Amino acid sequence: MSTKKSDLQTRRETEKKRLKVLEDKRPKDDKDFQFVGVLLSDAIKKCCTSFDLISPLCEENLKPANYRLRIGDEYAIGGRIYTLSDTPANNEIRIEPFEVAIIKTLETINMPRFLIGRWNIQVSKAYKGLVWVGGPQVDAGYVGNLFCPIYNLSDKRVILRYGEPIAVIDFERTTNFHEGLSQPYKGSDRVLFEDYEPESLQSALATQAQNTIKTFGTRLESLSTRIDFFVTITFALLGILFAAGTLFATESSHSHWWDPSVFWICAIAIVFSGWALVRSHPTAISPSRTLQTILLIVFLVLLGISLTRQEHLQNQIDELKGQLQKPPSGNSQPVVLPK
Repeated sequence: MSTKKSDLQTRRETEKKRLKVLEDKRPKDDKDFQFVGVLLSDAIKKCCTSFDLISPLCEENLKPANYRLRIGDEYAIGGRIYTLSDTPANNEIRIEPFEVAIIKTLETINMPRFLIGRWNIQVSKAYKGLVWVGGPQVDAGYVGNLFCPIYNLSDKRVILRYGEPIAVIDFERTTNFHEGLSQPYKGSDRVLFEDYEPESLQSALATQAQNTIKTFGTRLESLSTRIDFFVTITFALLGILFAAGTLFATESSHSHWWDPSVFWICAIAIVFSGWALVRSHPTAISPSRTLQTILLIVFLVLLGISLTRQEHLQNQIDELKGQLQKPPSGNSQPVVLPK
């Protein structure tokens, strides 16, 4: 934490020195800048050449009576600050519907005491659903980058890129400055992007929408679990009913309760019941519970094999009894076996 504060302080001092250099370029008076009304492109360019009114100046963005400000190297969205550059992997801002982003301009504005600026979002961006909510006026005497909060009120994601025009600023001449009467601009200690605490601004609509989606997803998952439980229990009950029907419908002289078909139907019903229990459990099954399940399945298999073997031996015994009870050829009296 101390390292971060130290780094911020170093950057802040460096930025103050840079801005002080720009302030020193301002004219001491306005005798060479007797403009009237809104500055046209030639007047804006003259001020940029004389005292860096806009730096760096891109003449392509200089229009008849305004200048198009570009997206700079920092922005904040979702409570976090990010950096931008002109590299393809790091040059985009993605603003989701109802999300708010705070964007730093690429240009630094160096306002003399006889000019004010008025700025707003570019019209083409407004037609994409972006709404700008910053202060419209740049005071006389201000120096530094501009920071614009932008809301995306459309139903689509809006993608902005580093160096792309985002806002439009025009300049207008003030009345004459009177020393001792006109209030001078006192400056501000907020010179870095972090000084404005942009990470503290988040969209309530976006937050509520995300929370609603999470709640809906949780309920949907719970409903899906209940449906799985109902389906598996239904199959298990069908298996049990089928097993019971087989048990009671089979003739007693040909089948016993350990009949293999009856056993396997019951075993399948048990497996379905176990599957329903696992699917309906909200948390992961512990290793001990998994081991118990495996042992139960092994036990059922071994029991099935032993019962099947017992049934086979019983059938053999019944066949031998039947053969012994048959009368021998030529003798009408059956052989009676001792009990």
